[in-house]
Amino acid sequence: MKTLSKTSYCSGLQCLKILWMKTHRKEEAKISKSTQNVFDSGHTVGDYAKTYFGKFVEILVNHDNFAESFKLALEETKSLINERYPTICEAAFKFENTICFADIVRVNTDGTLEIIEVKQTASVKPTHLDDMAFQYYVIKNCGYTISKVSLMHINTSYVRQGEIDPQKLFKIVDCTEDVLARQKDIPDRIENMLMYSELSNEPQVKVGGHCSYPYKCAFWEYCHPKVETPDETVVEPKNGEINIVKFDKKALRDFLSQVRYPLYHFDFETTCQEPIPPVDGARPYHPTPFQYSLHIQKSKDDTENPEHIECLKDELTNRSVRELAEQLCKDIPKDAMVMAYCMSFEQRCIKQLANTFPDLEDHLMAIHDNFIDLLKPFRSKYLQTEEMEGSASLKFVLPALIPDLGYGDLEVKNGEMAYNTFKTLPNLSPEEKEKARKDLLAYCQLDTLAMVRILRKLGEMV
Repeated sequence: MKTLSKTSYCSGLQCLKILWMKTHRKEEAKISKSTQNVFDSGHTVGDYAKTYFGKFVEILVNHDNFAESFKLALEETKSLINERYPTICEAAFKFENTICFADIVRVNTDGTLEIIEVKQTASVKPTHLDDMAFQYYVIKNCGYTISKVSLMHINTSYVRQGEIDPQKLFKIVDCTEDVLARQKDIPDRIENMLMYSELSNEPQVKVGGHCSYPYKCAFWEYCHPKVETPDETVVEPKNGEINIVKFDKKALRDFLSQVRYPLYHFDFETTCQEPIPPVDGARPYHPTPFQYSLHIQKSKDDTENPEHIECLKDELTNRSVRELAEQLCKDIPKDAMVMAYCMSFEQRCIKQLANTFPDLEDHLMAIHDNFIDLLKPFRSKYLQTEEMEGSASLKFVLPALIPDLGYGDLEVKNGEMAYNTFKTLPNLSPEEKEKARKDLLAYCQLDTLAMVRILRKLGEMV
């Protein structure tokens, strides 16, 4: 590692071995789908951020011919600053063996610079300050005077209506004081990081919390060869007797006495942590539903073949969300009792739909106000078994209580996989789309069927 970038600098603060791995074992890096989704959404956020101040020039670098391209990028950056061009994106800087690309550089009329780092988070985090501190160090040592260093982050209060408005999507926070406070340690850290990356032998570093904080390391599997990664975790059904750890029969009986029929077992599938609201009425990072499953249990004994209704859209648009909300009002009567597993999530989605479509608000909020939460007996520890391993998650409760029913054989095994599959639908062939839809429907259907079976099991136990 002959030069140190701001990304490598922040990686080195997390764990020095990352720098060695990037130099000597870079082929061992594994980027999970979750991490790639974060990268992809970060690019989208960056594109909107570039337009925040209006007209801009973006410095482009060809990574296939980085050395020559970077040299040209440095020259173009310097020329634009000398011309007092007001907004430069991806401006390139190099000081000795350090380099950085600044997301946004604002050039003041007196030639001083304001550096603006763009992040897709909802607030300023310590690692962001380290990132900006490194940039300040590099750019200042290039001979420029920096008047301010700021962070541009997502405004979670923003509600989309029509085209995305960058002025409302983002907030800008002045971080200059915190950045200056970090300057004194940077030279020694840089020297140490460059030396560490060039060690001949692989350094031995104990695994620990730094492997996943503030980011999951791309070399996780290399350093944790026997540990299953979170993306692959599937709780398999456990056969045999239920080994009860705690059982409050009276509390469970009181909970079950609140259930009335017909009972509508309900589950949404939604977007996952999208910083850019995909449709009108949505906020950053708020879930937007594209699918739901409904099992209608007409009576306490109606558990073998309860009526099943499902709704799945092929894309996420204002119209498709409207159609889903209308269908929901047709499928669930105003006075029906609705059961969900962690009902606050479904209620949150329904409230967003009600706010977006005022003409449906009365019906949607009636549904919202009639939920009962199947999570409660497990979160409140009315019932615990060894097989649940201390978790109240449906992915643990289901195999513990209903071992013949599980997610192991499904193509889609969790909500994140469901959303990733859904996003591919517009680009699939008809045959591929049909299969993907079947996979999505099977997963969501199992969530509500699981509730039917778990409720029956609880009834048998009291």
